[in-house]
Amino acid sequence: MNTRSAAPTPPPEPAKPEAAQASLAATCIRALLDRAGLPRHRHSAHIGGLLSLSYHQAHRRMTGIAPWSLEELQTVATHHGETLVDLFGEQKSADYETALLIAGPLRVTCRLWPGQPLAQHRPGDLIAIKGGSEWVVMVAGDTPTPQACTVRRLIIEPKPDRPRRFAILDDDIDVARSLAAGLVELGFEATAFATEAQLEAALQFDSFDAYVVDWVLPTGTAEALVAKLRSQSATCPIALLTGKAGTKDVDEKALVAAIEEHGLLFLQKPVTASIAASQFSAAFANR
Repeated sequence: MNTRSAAPTPPPEPAKPEAAQASLAATCIRALLDRAGLPRHRHSAHIGGLLSLSYHQAHRRMTGIAPWSLEELQTVATHHGETLVDLFGEQKSADYETALLIAGPLRVTCRLWPGQPLAQHRPGDLIAIKGGSEWVVMVAGDTPTPQACTVRRLIIEPKPDRPRRFAILDDDIDVARSLAAGLVELGFEATAFATEAQLEAALQFDSFDAYVVDWVLPTGTAEALVAKLRSQSATCPIALLTGKAGTKDVDEKALVAAIEEHGLLFLQKPVTASIAASQFSAAFANR
């Protein structure tokens, strides 16, 4: 019979400092974007547009896998009107929940600090109710509401106008990123894509207000993609981008036909962000 005792289980390795930093930064950024009213499913795309990162790179930062640089944190905080002190200081009161305040026809996103469950409440009391993972704040009616909680604290912050969101598709990713970065500097949100597959994958969980699409792609023209985008929205501004108009690489009749059929804008490479923005501003105004 073997009487030797089993070797003790080694203690778990402590988290690496850089991993802890990445996780804390991601938590703070998520809280910031929640405060800005940005839906969670759009966080990674939003960060990618702000920092000119691919969706994959932005998602790794948002999940705490990849580290954040100080410059990246500063850029995101400044874009949303906060400082780094605001960004990390919010963790001191991070026990709040994002909730929906319902008052008659009004629906307002707010920050809620829920209190203790209520054994009973009176009509007119402000109460908090959790349904699944969502919190709702409302004025109690005459009928008792089961599982209602007190409202310890409630903060309603004005939601800024959401900037227009652009998707930029060009098989030369440097061109797409340069245009996206320029649009971000002008106050828009923009995400760069190098392939149709990347853009279509993003569209499964995200949406955009406008598109800039390179007409000549490795798989052919962007005709099918443009038709698909137009079928999803009859008024969304879409611009075709090319530097090959007037050359043998472009069938000009097909290009003109696509522009007329789908009501497209046209941008000639090289194009600056300010010129693109002026074209789209007119298109947005005429919607």
